[in-house]
Amino acid sequence: MQHSQDLNQLVAVYQIVSYQIYFLNLINKDSFYAK
Repeated sequence: MQHSQDLNQLVAVYQIVSYQIYFLNLINKDSFYAK
C-alpha cells in the first residue's frame, strides 16, 4: 500500500514538472517570436 502511495506521489510530481516545462516552453517561444 505504501508503495502505491509513493507511486501516486511520483506521478503527481511528474505531471507538475512536465506542466511547468510546457509552460516555460510557451514563454520562451513567445519571447523568441517577440525579438
